[in-house]
Amino acid sequence: KDSLKIGYVGHLYEGRGVEIIIECAKKLKDMTFHLVGGNSREIEYWRNYLKKLGLKNIFFYGFVTPKETYKYRNSFDIVLAPYSKKVSVMKVKGNNQLETSQFMSPLKIFEYMSHKKPIIASDLSVIREILNEKNSILVEYNNIELWVNSINKLKDYDLRKKIAKNAFNDFKNYTWKRRASMVL
Repeated sequence: KDSLKIGYVGHLYEGRGVEIIIECAKKLKDMTFHLVGGNSREIEYWRNYLKKLGLKNIFFYGFVTPKETYKYRNSFDIVLAPYSKKVSVMKVKGNNQLETSQFMSPLKIFEYMSHKKPIIASDLSVIREILNEKNSILVEYNNIELWVNSINKLKDYDLRKKIAKNAFNDFKNYTWKRRASMVL
């Protein structure tokens, strides 16, 4: 109850930032990090990795249906979108990866915004189409010190609320109804 709960909801494969979260957890042992998503093989891999590091402040919850993820998001104090410069998704046919960082539309950003959560995200051009310095904290994706400093900055409750409120207000521009009216 006394520590900040830092959350992430999404896949655990390459480019999604699990490594960044782990590096932050190493330096912020007074906080807990909660990762929702991933399959059992990925979770086992990361748990074994954490065991070698002796980290005990990271928790994995595995796959949760999209309908149920709100319960987790609501419990987080801060949410992360630590995308790397190269983000991949698995192609349907074959085992190849499709690099999507130039054109992705990360739904997690909209979900975070809709839940009035302060967001720390990678400073990528595709993310800047949605987030800015008023509704989030944007950091260089591979600069761990900036991630840690940003999390520490959000220990300030008033700042967390301000950023979350701005994100929620901006989210209203991205609802399905709003997008449909703009198209019409």
